[in-house]
Amino acid sequence: MKMTVITTRIKCGQTTSVKTEWQNFSKAVFAGVKPSAIKLQEMERAFYAGCYSCLSMFHTQVAELNEIDGVNLLNKLHNECETYFSRLLAQI
Repeated sequence: MKMTVITTRIKCGQTTSVKTEWQNFSKAVFAGVKPSAIKLQEMERAFYAGCYSCLSMFHTQVAELNEIDGVNLLNKLHNECETYFSRLLAQI
């Protein structure tokens, strides 16, 4: 349920920065729980690494494509993530 709220907000284009996304994500994931400092640090690093990896991929791959192929690739990547989150939510 928490993941649905996060992904819905992202779809609506309300993201203002990676830091804001991390803060919102960590608040949702750790609602009512106080994680250890190490766990919080590891999750933050993983979050930023994932974001950076995606941005790097967009910069190197999508930027080199024409508009139609770029949009198609972004849609393919988006669909891959949607499929992953659908499977994840089904397990919760």
